[in-house]
Amino acid sequence: MSTVDFKEAPTREPGVANESPKVPSKAAVLANKLRELFGGDKKNGDGPHVDDVLRQVAQGDVGQEGGKHRAKNERFLDRFRKPTNEGKHRAQPSESDGRQLAALKSETTGASVGVSLRQREPGAIPLADLRDPARVGSDKYGDSLVNVNHKGKNTPVEHEAAQAVAYAGLQEKIDRGIVDPSAIAEEIGVKLGVASELQNIPDTYDGIVGQVNQEVRRFLEQSNLNEAEAASIEREVVEFAKLYGEAYGTENVPKAYELVRDNARKLSYQAAVDKDVFSGSDHGTRHILDGNTKFAMQMVDSLRVNGLNVSAKDQILMHQIMIDHDLGYTTGAAQAERGYFASKDHPLVSAKFIEDNEGYYVDKFGADGYKAIFDSVLNHSYPRLEYQSDETDGVHADLIRGITSTVDSLGVTVETKTPEFFWNPDAMRVLLKIRLAAEVNDGKTPTDLMEKYKGELLVVASQEPNQQRQDGYKNAINSFFSEVTANNTLGHYTGVVRGVSVEPVPHDTQTEIMQDHDHAHGEHDEDHSELAHQKLRVVVQITPTEVYALLGNMFGDKDANQSFMKAMQDLGLDTSQLGEYGRAVTLARMRQEEAPQALDVAHDSARVSVDNQFLEDLSPAELAGVIGADKIQAISEVFHEVHLLSVRTEINQLLDQLKAGEGQNIGQLRALFLDSVTEKTSPLELQQLQELIAALGNLESADTAKQALKGFLTSHEKTFLGVE
Repeated sequence: MSTVDFKEAPTREPGVANESPKVPSKAAVLANKLRELFGGDKKNGDGPHVDDVLRQVAQGDVGQEGGKHRAKNERFLDRFRKPTNEGKHRAQPSESDGRQLAALKSETTGASVGVSLRQREPGAIPLADLRDPARVGSDKYGDSLVNVNHKGKNTPVEHEAAQAVAYAGLQEKIDRGIVDPSAIAEEIGVKLGVASELQNIPDTYDGIVGQVNQEVRRFLEQSNLNEAEAASIEREVVEFAKLYGEAYGTENVPKAYELVRDNARKLSYQAAVDKDVFSGSDHGTRHILDGNTKFAMQMVDSLRVNGLNVSAKDQILMHQIMIDHDLGYTTGAAQAERGYFASKDHPLVSAKFIEDNEGYYVDKFGADGYKAIFDSVLNHSYPRLEYQSDETDGVHADLIRGITSTVDSLGVTVETKTPEFFWNPDAMRVLLKIRLAAEVNDGKTPTDLMEKYKGELLVVASQEPNQQRQDGYKNAINSFFSEVTANNTLGHYTGVVRGVSVEPVPHDTQTEIMQDHDHAHGEHDEDHSELAHQKLRVVVQITPTEVYALLGNMFGDKDANQSFMKAMQDLGLDTSQLGEYGRAVTLARMRQEEAPQALDVAHDSARVSVDNQFLEDLSPAELAGVIGADKIQAISEVFHEVHLLSVRTEINQLLDQLKAGEGQNIGQLRALFLDSVTEKTSPLELQQLQELIAALGNLESADTAKQALKGFLTSHEKTFLGVE
């Protein structure tokens, strides 16, 4: 496939490019290419002699065996050779021309010309420099453009305007050599050990999947992937190839093959480099495929059931957006130590990569497809809860933007967001040590303990049999791990998103919906029947795990609810009921009483339903659809271990009761408390706790006693923490 620079790529008028470009004949392809390379105005260059180059195309490794085919190619190329005068030098191609001409090897075997991912020009910033912390580290990157420009913004319209300003500001960082989105394709090739040129093009469309997945298996053998990641990518290759054929046809095998191949490489690359950092969440196949793509397709199915048209092009474009949306996390600046600000700007970098490769995306998806991908990737962090369409089979950009941003906001729970390393029970024990140490030290883990626990995580990392991945984990622990990572990860385990769908908005909210629509669009038409019929809202079903109860009991509602709160806040929902609901569900389970009704929080654009039973209580059939359910239950056991040895739950419950005004019955509270901790404490520790509780009744000593209680450690807790 040709590596034409994207500024020279074919462009199309807006609204006219719903279909793939027409495939030119081989003769036209070669005629245009050779005229461009060897026209009469071509000066002598340093490249190979033109006859030698042409003969290389005709006789070289072009996938055609035997003299008959070579002779046919030779005659074919003869038609485009220019005669030369005796004694004059023939035109010679430049180095750049030679690279383009090399692509003709595939074209002479039937591969139609197209546009490949951009390869940078000679003299660009070396890849090593783009990953050198001294050049691109946090001190060089500066403030996050996203953070600065989105401050105080609330509505989708405000966020999109702010994002446009932030995106324009990225160019300054590119000009300073801090980031180079155009280098991503080159970095993928280097990391995976693959070339950009098309080779071994399948003879038929049906051959694409096998050819691409054969390469995915090689990435597995090279330790770039583990078995689960490879399997996820292979499934996506099958689905993507099928959907792309349905949307854009199966006639152009080379173009489809290149796209599917490049996507498998992007996924493999993101899965591999994601292991080198701990940003607090997964940005590999777990998030991209098992989370975002899965939820988006659930929404598509539900929208269709509810009568909304989602075209084949809409569906494949959603897949493409998910594959591309987090590429910005892979840059050297984002992966540098303390690269938080650069990682916050990842949507800008991802979108810039797409813009740099506009010709590629227009070639594969048309101008309207390219625009939908660019806009949705740029704004994927800001949910637009609108799901409107029409009856055409084209691209519905607003619908695509709505679905892709909605599901990305749901990547907050264990099955789609927790990094692979922290699915290890031993790693989870260390995270709980960090959280417990912070709890008894005014919210901050002492530096010496933090270093000790990092050492324990390094021991866990050493158990990873894949040396490449082990090295990545160790680098992430030494350079990126923090209390923030620990707390975020603990919060992931509080629940799972079991399903995403849509439903018609109840009629009693339609008046409000009409008013909001009129205000936003400046319309005053009284006939809203069609809009009311089409108004759908997203429905998210969340099932808590036992960790939800245990984490809340030991460390408070904030820790337990952080993941649920983020998802609900991103959807614009009120989170004030979460804490009380969590306590009610937990208490009912402890007392073996009937659970409260499931918590439903809704407005006209979204509804979140939090189940009133825990994941661990579901039947095997219900658990079948939950990714890693058995591993999640193993992690829950670790929380149980710590809950049984620690007195955090009892101390926090006592302090909460006192804060709620129940201190007038201090005698009864003390008796209940001491009874609950007797088996967790020694006689001396029990006596010390009695004295502290007695001091709570004295106004002069109450505050000191509260602080002492919060910092109190039993011998069991000290052993767990590894302290004296």
